[in-house]
Amino acid sequence: MLLPRRHLYLIINLTNERLIADAREAIPERKIAKGKLMGTNSACLKEELQRQYSTLNYRVKRSATAEQRRFVENLATEAKAGGQNQELDTVYRITTTLV
Repeated sequence: MLLPRRHLYLIINLTNERLIADAREAIPERKIAKGKLMGTNSACLKEELQRQYSTLNYRVKRSATAEQRRFVENLATEAKAGGQNQELDTVYRITTTLV
C-alpha cells in the first residue's frame, strides 16, 4: 500500500524513533562525512569524501524508506484484521494516523 506523497511527512515523523539499526548507525557517520566534505578545500579529497557521503546518504535513505513501507504495511494489516473482527475503534485510530 503506497500513500500519496503529501502523507509521507506524517510517516517520517511517526517512524523517526522506529528507524532500523542500519539507519541509526549510518546517520552519525553521514553527518561526520558531510562535515569533512564541507571543511576541505582539496579537490581530490573532496571527490573521495563526496563518494563516501553519497554512499552513506543512499544507505540512510533506503533504510528509512524500507522502514516507512514496513510501518504502513503493518498498519494496513492491523486495519484489515480490525475490520474483519468488527473492531471499528482500531480502524478509526489507524485511519486518523494515516490521514
